Amino acid sequence: MTIESEDDVAALKRIGGIVANVLREMLAAAEPGMTTPGATAGLPSSAPATRQQSSQ
Repeated sequence: MTIESEDDVAALKRIGGIVANVLREMLAAAEPGMTTPGATAGLPSSAPATRQQSSQ
């Protein structure tokens, strides 16, 4: 990706915040010995932090 404007920088910062929130949620839910299918079972199609922030 090429950053061409201040708007691009702002968008990347916003995306970084969304990714950070999703990572925090994933780390909070992780347990020793958990498998990928176990970790993703029952998740909505989109993480709550992503849905909330992407609609703003």
